Amino acid sequence: MKKIIIRSLAFMGLAALFAGCQTPPASPSSLSLSPHTISEDTQSLLHLMPQGDSTFFFDLHLNETVDGLEVQSWTLTADHQWQEEAGGGTSGMLEHDDKILMIQVLTDQSRFAWSCDGVSSPNVPIGEDGAYFTSDWGARGTDRLDKTVDVQLNQPVPLLLILEKDGGHDGQLSMEVNDLMQSLEHPELVDADRALLITVKLR
Repeated sequence: MKKIIIRSLAFMGLAALFAGCQTPPASPSSLSLSPHTISEDTQSLLHLMPQGDSTFFFDLHLNETVDGLEVQSWTLTADHQWQEEAGGGTSGMLEHDDKILMIQVLTDQSRFAWSCDGVSSPNVPIGEDGAYFTSDWGARGTDRLDKTVDVQLNQPVPLLLILEKDGGHDGQLSMEVNDLMQSLEHPELVDADRALLITVKLR
């Protein structure tokens, strides 16, 4: 319990640091998402945090049509379909200027949290009671948004994909490169035994 409290406080501190941060203004007509370039100071701060290596930042380029966002998590079922996580979707109201969205996954991958413009949702369980991923995994991989993509209102956009694959009896395995942008619509192509997909929807 003490560790969870410490993690929550660390997350809230980092969220507060970014609450007033904004990305350079985009043109009024643009509506897009892009990876955020982390400053050296922020990188140094992340190194001090246990989950610093699993903290991800994205730039939201907004316009006057956007008044909120929803961050949602999805887990891959045994028959390779996405299951929307109960309680995983959280909304937030936004002003029309550009924002930074921070997503943080705990080191044991039992929970994730997000923060944007002072609105945050810490410690959302991944799977029932945060027990979706296993401790005897064979391999894990992470894919995240690495380029600017145009966004349509009320359409979820994949930001982060975490994969886990069992090694079998001999521990030998390989994982193919997954297409992050196609992963939501084509879960049958995701090369993993278990997977977490985090999306954002502007509305």
